Amino acid sequence: MKISNTVIEQLRTKYSEQTVKQAKTTYNRICKLMKNIEQPSDLQRNECVDLIECLDTIPLCSRSVCTSMVISILKADKQKVMNCLTEYLNVVYLQSRKDNIRMRHIKKINSNLDSKKMCDFFCDIASNVPKRYSKTTFNEDGKPNEIKGRWRFSVQKSNRAVLYSILNDMPCRLTEFASMGFNDEYDNYIDLKTNQMIIRKQKSSNRKRIIELSDHTIDIIKFHILNTGSDYLFHKGIDPKTPMNASNINDLYFHANKFYCKEKNIEYVPKQMGIHSLRACKETHNLEPLLKDISEEQMLAILDTCEKMGHGFGTAVLSYYRQA
Repeated sequence: MKISNTVIEQLRTKYSEQTVKQAKTTYNRICKLMKNIEQPSDLQRNECVDLIECLDTIPLCSRSVCTSMVISILKADKQKVMNCLTEYLNVVYLQSRKDNIRMRHIKKINSNLDSKKMCDFFCDIASNVPKRYSKTTFNEDGKPNEIKGRWRFSVQKSNRAVLYSILNDMPCRLTEFASMGFNDEYDNYIDLKTNQMIIRKQKSSNRKRIIELSDHTIDIIKFHILNTGSDYLFHKGIDPKTPMNASNINDLYFHANKFYCKEKNIEYVPKQMGIHSLRACKETHNLEPLLKDISEEQMLAILDTCEKMGHGFGTAVLSYYRQA
């Protein structure tokens, strides 16, 4: 059975549209596994034994998210969440964090995925005039004469320069660029006066994030919108009034990656060149010098302590650091 509109509206007051969609998908998935589910309250039948058995069949990497989605649905339906389900979430969450740390130790980071080099590459292409040569006139050495032509604006080249300039400042999720505008009427927008990118609609919450953009990036964006005449950072096709959606932004990113690899004679490995790999590269570059002396066991011990104390990782580390 589908979630009622009342529950969906309750979810929308707390979460982004993407999270609400994920909650609906999770609910349908659980209903197929458990069967005979008429309403959300049925999920906790038999003291959650049936529900936990179903959740255990879901891969660990997404089990904690699914459990969290189920709890959110129950709360939106004004149901009291059983303690056994909350305790199960805590256990699964810790297991997934430990698994994530182990996976990061063995994950391959593509050394060719350098946001600074890619930013410079696409900015140069967007600003340079391509050389053209005559087919009928030749110089004294018998080589074709170069044709002096005027510079022409290319939306595709400019899109790539803008995207990688921002990703070089801060590798955001690609979905956050969808329908991005230039004032607070939009969920996510760039304030050209303050050099800030404001993210209010994101993957897992509506928590506001403010990202400082460099002067170089702002100059690239200003030049871009001066030539596109669009109210959106990225518009779809030739219509400046239609914004790119998440799928379009994803295509823009991957096609640019392929082009970069081809021009630089680099092997294109899709699984090692996605946006999450780029984010991991930036994260590794920033945090590796700070965490190089902390072993995997020590990091797991920190996480375990945070979970037992009921503290968020960031809050706990800051608190303990101040007291040290």
